[in-house]
Amino acid sequence: MSKVSDRWAVELNGSEVGKRKWCQKLKEPFFHYVDKIEDSHGKYLVLRSSGFDDLVDSKDVHQAAKDLFGAVNAVVGTSGSINLVTVGAVVEFVSDGPPIRKYFLEAAGITMSASLGCAEFSVKDAQGNVVEPLAKPSTAQLWLRAGDLDRDIRSAQRYLGGEPDWFELYMAHEALKEKEPRICATKSGSPKSGISQKEIRLFKRTANGARHHPNDKHRPPECPMALGEARKLMYRRISKVIDYTIKRDL
Repeated sequence: MSKVSDRWAVELNGSEVGKRKWCQKLKEPFFHYVDKIEDSHGKYLVLRSSGFDDLVDSKDVHQAAKDLFGAVNAVVGTSGSINLVTVGAVVEFVSDGPPIRKYFLEAAGITMSASLGCAEFSVKDAQGNVVEPLAKPSTAQLWLRAGDLDRDIRSAQRYLGGEPDWFELYMAHEALKEKEPRICATKSGSPKSGISQKEIRLFKRTANGARHHPNDKHRPPECPMALGEARKLMYRRISKVIDYTIKRDL
């Protein structure tokens, strides 16, 4: 488990529905979690993060939060709608007084689409009662942890949030393509992930055909991959990369 900053946090702004989702999926004390603060300003929610640990300036915390909030919205499923959660004040906790809130003006809020679709599952006993699991990071926290460990994964998460178009899918492919050979290859040459090179080639040809004006170099295939299938393929690919990254970190 990563240490979470005792000095910095960032206030959650935006949708109350979105904030509730963040509270449900980002619980103390793992990597990134939502904390409740009460001071002279009243009650409000903040995000604490291991990503803030080594930062010494509130401006750096604010910049890191802008990147992180986009990924959290994508992974938790609060993007591109009225449920969006945005960056508020940077909160600094000091030893000799109440928390200090520092505000930064933004020209526009973070915008992304919807969710990457990380599913959360419950376990029930023979009587149908939900069994409370031992404390462990949620799926959303593990996915965010993978983004902490690897900036290319964080980039792919942001591109794949919601309903990505061909440009966004291809950018996610570019972020992940160097990581897959060591994860998916076997001695026999067949991919352990169940993702074939034929699928990836068709994806690339279709994406390039959609992103560029048709020419000899970017000629669409006769039977192009459907956009929905391309999204599913990229979600499978990022899931494999994240699983590999998290297992190495545990």
